Amino acid sequence: MDLFSDGTYLNEIRGMTTFKRNETAQLISNYGKLFQYLGRLYRKEIDEDQLKHLCSLEFAQDMGEPNMEKGSLILHNFFKNVKEDTISTLSVDFARVFLGAGPKPEFAAVPHESVFTNPKGLMMQEAKDEMTMLLNDEQLQLEFGNPEPEDHISSEFDYLHHLCEKASNGFRIGDNQMISTYLSKIKTFFNHHLLNWVPCFCDRVIVGAATDFYKGLGLLTKGFLTASYHLILEIERDLFLETDMVLAVGESEVA
Repeated sequence: MDLFSDGTYLNEIRGMTTFKRNETAQLISNYGKLFQYLGRLYRKEIDEDQLKHLCSLEFAQDMGEPNMEKGSLILHNFFKNVKEDTISTLSVDFARVFLGAGPKPEFAAVPHESVFTNPKGLMMQEAKDEMTMLLNDEQLQLEFGNPEPEDHISSEFDYLHHLCEKASNGFRIGDNQMISTYLSKIKTFFNHHLLNWVPCFCDRVIVGAATDFYKGLGLLTKGFLTASYHLILEIERDLFLETDMVLAVGESEVA
């Protein structure tokens, strides 16, 4: 599935008058998959297969969120002008931006929550321990061969993908308790482990990247984070409205 090919999913939940469970299930699943995809792009350098796939995508322009639209346009233009040395150029930029291999490593966008939330900017701190507990609670483990700690942005986006799939399954089978539980977990995770550092991380990527690919990726990620959080709040609100309507109808029938 070309996750970037259609921006209309950003508007599917807006103005919803009746709660469409199957559509909402697919919507949440798509969001989770895109988070997972974005996380992989921050985990390691782009290889030839990834570059070929990215070049085949159509980046939507009308996405309903300013940073997403800016990032999408930058990425669209970047992949229309790929050169023979693009992979090596991106590899150098990856090392400089995310690994601190440049002349000013203190300004690197290190993709670990601990670096942004610990007062001393250290890795492997409280955020890593908290993420380990969250993964254990869901009986999850880091992907085999993944050398990054639990609070790496790719690990956190993998965890969010898992939560989205759980909420999506709840909608598909009509399990309101499951839906409520996982929407709450998603919202809490946004508030305590994403919104507290990812926007700042993205700002560093946008400012520090030498290539338009990583500038565009930073903008797209920042915008998508905001859009997704508001989407979850809106779905949760609609769920409560639907539940209240069902209860009200039931009470009127009893009366």
